[in-house]
Amino acid sequence: MLRAVVGFLVEPGSNFLDQGEVTQPNTRQRRAQAYGLVASDGGRFVVHMSVPEKFWIAITDAIGRPELRDDPRFADRSARHDHYAELDAVLKDAALTRTRDEWFEILAAADIPHAAINGFDELFDDPQVRHLDVVERIEMPDGSRPLHQVG
Repeated sequence: MLRAVVGFLVEPGSNFLDQGEVTQPNTRQRRAQAYGLVASDGGRFVVHMSVPEKFWIAITDAIGRPELRDDPRFADRSARHDHYAELDAVLKDAALTRTRDEWFEILAAADIPHAAINGFDELFDDPQVRHLDVVERIEMPDGSRPLHQVG
C-alpha cells in the first residue's frame, strides 16, 4: 500500500528530491491540467487535459467553444498552463450547462479523460466499488446495529 501512495507523489516528490521544495497541501501541481468542475445538478467531476493536443480540440468542441482554439491565452499547452485560472473559469461556466450524466456521455463520446468526484454518499454506491467488495458488514453477536469495515 505504501508503494501505491508514494506512486501518487510523482511531481511533488521529484520537486522535493531535486530542489528541496515542499509542496503545500491543496496546491495544484504546476504542470497539472486537471479541472475540477460542478455540473448543473451539483454533480462534481474532473476533466484531465492530457498532453496530446487532441484533448484540447475535443474539449473545445464538447463545450461548444471551438473559437477558444484561436485564443492566444490557450494557443498551446504552455499557454493554457500559464492561463490556468482563465481556462478553469471557462470550463466551470460550461459545466453548469448540463448534468454530470450528460457531461459524461459527451466526454466519453469525445474520448476526453474524466471521472466523478464522489462524496462518501456516492462512493459506496459506485458500481466499481461494490464490485471490488471493499466493505465488510460485521453482524454483532447481540443483534444490534451491524458495523461496516472498509478495507
